[in-house]
Amino acid sequence: MEKKSKMTEEKFRKVSKIFTALALLAGLCSLIVFIPQLRVFLIGLAENQMQMKLDTPHLLSKINGAISTLELIFLASLCFFVFLLKLYGEILKSKLDAYAFFDSRLKKITTDEWLHFIPLAFFVLVLSAIHFCIAESGDDLFFSHALENASLWNFLKVRYNNWASRLVIEAALVSSFKFHFGVWRFFDVAAFVLIAECLIAICFPKKRYASVVYAVILFFTDWYALQTAGWGATTVNYLWPLACAMPFFVVAKAILEDKSVSKLKIALSLLLLLFAVNQEQVVALILGFSASFLAIHFVQNKKFQKTDIYFLIIILVCAASLAFTLTCPGNEKRFSDEVTSWFPEYTTVSFAEKMQLGIMTVFTYYFSKFGAWVLLPLCLILTYRFYKTSKKNFVIQVVLDSYIVLSVVTGFIKKDFLLVNDKLARFSAHSEIAVLIECAVLLIAGLFLVYQIIVAMTDKLQGLLNALLLCAGFCSAFIIAFSPTVYSSGARCYLFMSYALFAVAFRIFYDGLDND
Repeated sequence: MEKKSKMTEEKFRKVSKIFTALALLAGLCSLIVFIPQLRVFLIGLAENQMQMKLDTPHLLSKINGAISTLELIFLASLCFFVFLLKLYGEILKSKLDAYAFFDSRLKKITTDEWLHFIPLAFFVLVLSAIHFCIAESGDDLFFSHALENASLWNFLKVRYNNWASRLVIEAALVSSFKFHFGVWRFFDVAAFVLIAECLIAICFPKKRYASVVYAVILFFTDWYALQTAGWGATTVNYLWPLACAMPFFVVAKAILEDKSVSKLKIALSLLLLLFAVNQEQVVALILGFSASFLAIHFVQNKKFQKTDIYFLIIILVCAASLAFTLTCPGNEKRFSDEVTSWFPEYTTVSFAEKMQLGIMTVFTYYFSKFGAWVLLPLCLILTYRFYKTSKKNFVIQVVLDSYIVLSVVTGFIKKDFLLVNDKLARFSAHSEIAVLIECAVLLIAGLFLVYQIIVAMTDKLQGLLNALLLCAGFCSAFIIAFSPTVYSSGARCYLFMSYALFAVAFRIFYDGLDND
């Protein structure tokens, strides 16, 4: 028996050496991919050996694409084999055969874990299939060639002086595109998974309901909005910052509930937040939430706690990012260019008209065929909840649902119908009185929705938290009215509000389950 054990350990050492060699080979491939000078040297060496002149630029482009693709496949395979090696080592340490090892591990998996990880695997599979079919389009084509004739530093310098302050975001965008479009695909799937897992952690203490989150994200996300500026350009500027901001809410929830949080989670949330707050809507949201959470936590404990330092650090980071954004010369230049390109009359729009514009554009989107689909989970959950608990609120919800359905139907019949008009009186076919009435009706419908999500919760304090979450999402969408791209930016700017609606729906759904 001892001799057999020694033979097994010897085999394990040999396998380890093989994988070490493969890891070194992967490192060499990485050097070839990331160092263009090395590729030029290798081609020059080949020219000397073959004593012939090669079409170097064409050959380099072919080699770059081929090596990048092959390396991605190779590294993925290597990771898989390293995982198998680690698993083999665990089996050896357990002193069990493979069948007994897996049998003992499977018995330890709870029902909740099965109901979490099996839907997660399906969720990742579907997202991967969707992303496999996505190709570069729109602004992706600009960013994919941005570093061909300029270094990353020079590109960011030009963007800072002439266009935008999103230097961290755009650095990630052009770097991933330069390497391979597959890198964007991988991180985009990871962003969706991170959002989903954080929503589960925030809204569902019992992970057996994780499949609800995965299903809502897959079926009710406005996928059209995520490709309006090109898939890569849109998601990196909107979806990725949202994903990087989500761990903050997980940590904040734990702090407010006086639960222990590992230093690793806190460090990761702060690191990801450095990327997230480079987006203007996100920095405003996180600044508002962190200040609110700090105030709530102080009131709860009647004194300053050690954990409050986390919120103070985030407030300082957000303030620094906001100052950087406001002082960026490119933002001012971009504003002037976008007024000329997208909304020449914008400089004549008064503050009151901008307020009207914000209400009409946001509500018109959510009461349209695309936005109503995003709003559907919340409306269905509220309707069912009040059907079971309150006749009065059920009637209010049915009226609200009917108004949304009427808006969608009239939108199909006529685009500029009064119920779904998103233009100010002087830019539409309707009178000023009619537009004001429409604006008032939309605002009343929105206030009724806020009222419904407050009273839907058993604990009214939790209902107020839902209202705060929804109002914060609304503000992130509403501020687009103060930009000349209020129409051209479109629904991609409403992504934060859409996921706020999802989060509120999940919280009400779980509260109903918990009290049934």
